[in-house]
This record gives sequence, C-alpha cells and structure tokens, in this order.
Amino acid sequence: MSESDTQRAIVSALTTAGYTVLRHQSGLARGWRGGRMVLCEPGTPDLSVTLAHGRVVWIETKYGKGKTRKSQDEWHAKHAALGHVIIVARDAQATIDAVTLCANTAKRRTWWTEGRVQEC
Repeated sequence: MSESDTQRAIVSALTTAGYTVLRHQSGLARGWRGGRMVLCEPGTPDLSVTLAHGRVVWIETKYGKGKTRKSQDEWHAKHAALGHVIIVARDAQATIDAVTLCANTAKRRTWWTEGRVQEC
C-alpha cells in the first residue's frame, strides 16, 4: 500500500459516508499548451471536506510512518491559528471518526493529529 492508496481509501470512505471531498494539488504544473500553472500553495493539504455552516476540514494523507514536510507544518500552523481544522490521516476509519466528530461539534475547534484529538 502507498500514500496514494491510502488517499483513495480515505476519499472512498468519506464519499460513501456522504461527505463532499475535494482534492488539492500543490506546486507547479504544465498546461496543455506548455505554459506553467501555479496550483495550490506549497504545504496545502491533499484533501478538504465541506461541512455544514461553512466549515471545512483539511486532510493531509500520510502512509505508515510518513512525516509532514516543513512547508506542510507551516501551512497547518498558519491555518490552525485562523481556526481551521487540519487532520493528518493515516487510515480511512480514523479519518471518518475525526471528520464526524468535527461535523457534530458546534463552534468548537479541534486539531486531530497522529491519532488523538486536541483542543485548539
């Protein structure tokens, strides 16, 4: 299994559970005419899930003992300080549990990291 496989399993589980999931790509890409396109800023999580009342949960997928890069840590810290919820996800069930917790938590911010929920 790879990080891509983990991400596919997470997306499948979340969409099956009824959530809307968006995938994000960071960095630069070449357009079909050969031009360069700027995608999401470096460190942007792989996925986001939209919830009621305008809330969004950002999901960074990792496989096994994979660690977040410096740009990801900086993005997570910057956006957590703004009230965003960021999950570092390693398996589908834990991700569904965390997203469901966030969906059912009114006006309380949580930070899910490495298998535990912490208050921000």
